[in-house]
Amino acid sequence: MILPPEHGMVCLTFDDGRYTEWLAQLSLFAEYDAHATFFYNGIPDKAALDSMKQLRSAGHAVGIHTVHHKDADGMTAENGNDYLQNEIFPQLEAMKQAGIEANYFAYPNNARTAYSEQVMGRYFRHCRAGLLPSPEKGFRIADQPQAFLAFEDIAGTLTLGGCGLGEYYASTNDNLDAALEHAAGENKLIVFFSHGISVNPGPVDTGVDMLRHLLQKASEMGMRLVSMDELP
Repeated sequence: MILPPEHGMVCLTFDDGRYTEWLAQLSLFAEYDAHATFFYNGIPDKAALDSMKQLRSAGHAVGIHTVHHKDADGMTAENGNDYLQNEIFPQLEAMKQAGIEANYFAYPNNARTAYSEQVMGRYFRHCRAGLLPSPEKGFRIADQPQAFLAFEDIAGTLTLGGCGLGEYYASTNDNLDAALEHAAGENKLIVFFSHGISVNPGPVDTGVDMLRHLLQKASEMGMRLVSMDELP
């Protein structure tokens, strides 16, 4: 049984299969007793599967991000099976053969439709998309009601909308602090997404310093730092 939080929750997610960078930060996550969810694209080879097992053994969750990073917003009743056969099932089968559960899916480029949601709900417990891929200057996460989700609504929500971490997403430390304070004050979940984790991050990646800042701030406020495995 997953108990309700007292000071809100943070669910960090990373995608695009940048697992060498993710594994390099396992000690940083452990320092703050933080778990995250990592999504892979491509058909996972032995190295990728081994990295999934390593992440899971450290308490993190893993999921899929399609074979070819293909958007799902063109998925219809006429071509939905083709999308599943080409983008979803090969990843699921490779993970199944390796004994790795894949209960979570991250939409490439956050693109989805009502039909894709209907289909993905058959295979995954939660999916992840993004709220605003390129916020305008001055964008504040704390001012976006859709960025926060009450605990009692999580189980009934298939797709969780995350906010980006990285220069491209206007996620300064001040912006993140305000968002965390809002989530903690309202005792709600906030989801973040990014890609790589590096000391020299690209615009859509998370810097190590920013990640440490976020983990430390959330920990100081008593927030849970959870993977999707730890959500209802």
